[in-house]
Amino acid sequence: MFMRALRLSNCLLVLAVFYAGDSTATAKSQDTSIQQLFGKVTDAESGLPITGVQVFYSGTTIGDVTDQGGIFELPNPPVTQIIVVFSMLGYEVLSVAVNARTRQSGELNIALKTSIIGLDGVIVSADRDTIWEQNLKRFEDVLFSNTSFGKSCWIDNAFSVILNYDTETEILSATASEPLIIINPKLGYRVTLHDFSLGSRGARYHWEGAPQFEELDSDGGKKTKGWYKNRRKAYYGSARHLLKSFIDADLKKSGFYVYYVFDPGHMNKDFPVAELISTELDTLEISERTIIPTGQDGLFLFQPHRTLYVQYGKEAVAREFDSVRAAPRYYPRYYRTPRTRVQTVAPLQLSWIDITVGSLFVDYHGNLLVEGAGFPIKTYGYMAWERLGELLPFDYNPDPDD
Repeated sequence: MFMRALRLSNCLLVLAVFYAGDSTATAKSQDTSIQQLFGKVTDAESGLPITGVQVFYSGTTIGDVTDQGGIFELPNPPVTQIIVVFSMLGYEVLSVAVNARTRQSGELNIALKTSIIGLDGVIVSADRDTIWEQNLKRFEDVLFSNTSFGKSCWIDNAFSVILNYDTETEILSATASEPLIIINPKLGYRVTLHDFSLGSRGARYHWEGAPQFEELDSDGGKKTKGWYKNRRKAYYGSARHLLKSFIDADLKKSGFYVYYVFDPGHMNKDFPVAELISTELDTLEISERTIIPTGQDGLFLFQPHRTLYVQYGKEAVAREFDSVRAAPRYYPRYYRTPRTRVQTVAPLQLSWIDITVGSLFVDYHGNLLVEGAGFPIKTYGYMAWERLGELLPFDYNPDPDD
């Protein structure tokens, strides 16, 4: 079964894994066997209906809230294979994988189990408040980075964040006593992270959760147009844009140059991006044929070598990136290109993607589908620097007319 939520792993300044879900062969032609998903949510012990349960397609803006009879209705799934999330305070979050093509009925009845919410995050004392605020700042730095979009985000219910930081090991862990609500005014989204957790050590981090997107109130004018512009900016050059470019067989047209790296990390396993600067790596330019259709609607198999070196040249390197702690040392303004083997000024966004499994499933929109536990992709460099502030719904597609 594909992963129940977004799983993201970062190393150094690292990005990573994308949304669960699958799409049809074209973004506009949907041909699923069910036209609507509906059902009833009840308490697993009493059997009584539960009112107010959030029911949504994970990673999208599509959702509903159960009524007094525990009933919910969702429209036709935006993609063939998707995760449906059921979330209610006081109950365990439940995620269900739904394949709209093979499923015989749109009815889905769910029984939720009660959960015990830890209170470690709500202890109040003067000393604790000072420490908590310091740790919250660390947490926000990890989650949002210092991108222009990330710096504009805020946590609407920060009081719910449960934090633990070890000063000796620099290990930070975070959970939340309720779904974590993020406001992103630059992209125009309210993002609720259900079943959220985060772990980091230094500049390395990973987080998990089921993201639910809601549009912020729009004025239909200048602010809305700004959202459309910023969403396109967040999308272009991203890992998802890269995978979509593989599917569309237009890597270079999209601005990407991608290379296999055959012996990564032999000099510097903690910071392999440094090798792109200081050594002449054994590389080979990658082909779009690395990704192939599976025969299932909108599902592709990505079979790269273990490590990829990615250059993106259609967007300038943001000036904020230069202020990142590791950037001056591991991302200088001069670098060696595998094609020329000479040092040139670096106008390109450089990323290093370490793939820990032999093959990966990707949907038509470029979203990575993950099976089981673990983090199959770790990305260093520019893609990793852009984090939750650049997070988009998995069914988002840039409209050039916006």
